Amino acid sequence: MNKTARNDRLLWLAWALGITCLAIPLSGCGSATGSDNEQRVRFDDWMPGKPRESERERPYAYQLNAEKIFATSCSGCHGDDGRLGPAPPLNDPLFLAIYSPDQMLAVLAGGRSDGLMPAFNAGHVGGLTEQQRGILVKSIWERWGGASDLPANIPPYLQQATGEAAAGKVIFAAACSRCHGEDGKGRAAGALNERGFLALVSDQLLRRIMITGRPDLGCPDFVQSGSESSLKRPLTGADIANLVALMSAWRSGEEKALVDGP
Repeated sequence: MNKTARNDRLLWLAWALGITCLAIPLSGCGSATGSDNEQRVRFDDWMPGKPRESERERPYAYQLNAEKIFATSCSGCHGDDGRLGPAPPLNDPLFLAIYSPDQMLAVLAGGRSDGLMPAFNAGHVGGLTEQQRGILVKSIWERWGGASDLPANIPPYLQQATGEAAAGKVIFAAACSRCHGEDGKGRAAGALNERGFLALVSDQLLRRIMITGRPDLGCPDFVQSGSESSLKRPLTGADIANLVALMSAWRSGEEKALVDGP
């Protein structure tokens, strides 16, 4: 092919491509009616490769799968299967027996002012809608609640009476010191009488762990703690109130006066 013929072919190809490029928007947009924005939308709808509506990524608020909600919003603290996280397990039938869905819904919406639990209402980053919170809570009880082999006389989740630190010291020595040391500074298990630890936990959380234990970490519940000690019986609600009072005294620095006396 000579140079002139090659140039003629290139010119013809360029002309053909130009006509094609002009034809594409004309065929996509139809007649030039409506605003520029309307024409652009119609052209976008025509363009090949546009994802289907079902393929578009949807906002998290549209997620209604309970297990996926738990994995995204809860597992970071409570563990992948509701256990073995830094926060107490939710996969715990004993805890779910003394707690209620309404209490959990309230905590999810408002968080805890006395602890590290954040609010998960829709106004917070990573929050949940009311519908999502309802689906999540219902799923937790369906998946992990309803056990039939729970112990008798489970102490109530909320404290019924004020405890006494001096009485708590006696209970601690009998039921807790073999793992946590006589003064709560740690032995086989971690220290409890530490300002850093006590600043991070509320009295209510301490009470909950004394009732339910941490079965995922081998920490005994109220039955084991008492029955396997010199008490030879499960801990009562009053025992636990007294233990919480003792730890509250440790937190506030009153333990020295308790030990030394007036």
